[in-house]
Amino acid sequence: FFFLMIRRPPRSTQSRSSAASDVYKRQVHGEDIAVSYGYNNITEVLPPSATVGGQQFINKMSDYIRLELASTGYREVLNFGLNSKEELSKFLNRPLDANVVHIGNPKSADFQVVRNTLIPGIMKSLTSNITNKLPISIFEVGDVVLKDESTETGARNERRLVALQAHQFSSGFEFIHGLLDYIMGKLKVRFDAAEGYAIRESNNPTFFEGRQAEVTFKGRGIGTMGILHPLVLEQFKWPYPVSLLEINLGPLVETFSSH
Repeated sequence: FFFLMIRRPPRSTQSRSSAASDVYKRQVHGEDIAVSYGYNNITEVLPPSATVGGQQFINKMSDYIRLELASTGYREVLNFGLNSKEELSKFLNRPLDANVVHIGNPKSADFQVVRNTLIPGIMKSLTSNITNKLPISIFEVGDVVLKDESTETGARNERRLVALQAHQFSSGFEFIHGLLDYIMGKLKVRFDAAEGYAIRESNNPTFFEGRQAEVTFKGRGIGTMGILHPLVLEQFKWPYPVSLLEINLGPLVETFSSH
């Protein structure tokens, strides 16, 4: 490949807003400078050094998990990154979290906030397929956005996995529990409360009391699994039991990259 390099670029002063999500580094300004300088005035030269690009480990692990889940019979879904406030609160049987990022002047009541969980999206995908034959096994790997004052933009992305099982006469909780063990086994994460993953008692109002558990990694909570609360199913107009797992994949990247 040939790289375009400007040997004697004109003087240029550019600034960017911290809210510009499409600008990550100063190199992004190169295109603007090239346009003002004129593409025809740029001399094509070989770069002084050769580098090899590669896929980020978080994306590589996400693709690996997608492949493994697809091989077990789960079907992948893709949902919008925006939700209504009710879908992140009333629909999940809990108050709206303080870390939710709100959209200024939303054009639709369906897209008022940025999702901080993948549960509403996958439940809407489930209810859209209510006429399909049960059981239904679907999953999604995607980003959620959380407020974080330590970042320049005041928010950060978090890669998560959500998967669910919908059965007609049983909850399917044992399948979701088995799926967690399967994923951790593929990522070479052993069942160890101190150095690996484990489960412990939780009290998440989105799930049925006594039929849920918090998933931990090295002692820190990374997600929840369990049977969805009947009030949640009622809000999404789904008549059958649903078991669901949602975990944060970020903490598992280091373990995945070492293998």
